Amino acid sequence: MKALVMKCTAVLALAAVLVLAAEPAAKPAPPPHLAFQKEAAAILPAFRKWGRTTGREVEMLDADGKVVGYLRLAPAGRRSRMRGFKGNVDVAAVLGPDKRILGMALGANRETPRFLQKVRAGGLLGRYNGKTVKEANAAPAPMPVTGATYSSRAIIAEMKDVLK
Repeated sequence: MKALVMKCTAVLALAAVLVLAAEPAAKPAPPPHLAFQKEAAAILPAFRKWGRTTGREVEMLDADGKVVGYLRLAPAGRRSRMRGFKGNVDVAAVLGPDKRILGMALGANRETPRFLQKVRAGGLLGRYNGKTVKEANAAPAPMPVTGATYSSRAIIAEMKDVLK
């Protein structure tokens, strides 16, 4: 009887190993900067590929591998995460080689495109263009765009996090 129990235990252990080995490994999450690729390219047309990541900034390279700018992300885990109309709106700052802000790029979100168009048309994403991060932090917070209040409040909160 003892031998039968040991054989059954061994068979069950082997079956568990085989089942676990057959499970596909979970794919790692893509780097967060990839969500901003399309908008970053629209802000900085010379951008062709990503370079090194240093802290919260990712180098933006041209076709020859020369640094033409930086993408600055919000700090991981220390964000306000104010909700827009349909959820969170990820934002990143596109900086030139001189570290002046060229524009704010929108990443993952579920906001209604019509409201995001109002935010863009209202100039909210270009509010800090030409400023350094330090100058942008010293500037008064922008006002929400009328007709897209929830979306613009979430974007403003995320912009503050990015510029901290």
